[in-house]
Amino acid sequence: MTPVTASLVFREMSNLMPVGATVEAMHDDEGQLIAHALEVSYEGSFELPSELLADDNRLDKLFSATGSWISSTLITLSDSI
Repeated sequence: MTPVTASLVFREMSNLMPVGATVEAMHDDEGQLIAHALEVSYEGSFELPSELLADDNRLDKLFSATGSWISSTLITLSDSI
């Protein structure tokens, strides 16, 4: 299972909703803005069908591919800033 496939499967099984955003700003001693950040938080749950839970290989592929997708998405995001 590729990271893209895993993310689509994960998205179909989840009900994640954004619950808040935090904007952070860092200033130097003179009050000049030197850095900023935006955090978005999500919460929710997802159901894993019992046939998926019974198959360790499928479960492992789903979560390892999803982890790869999350990592690559964060890297892409940081590269675009």
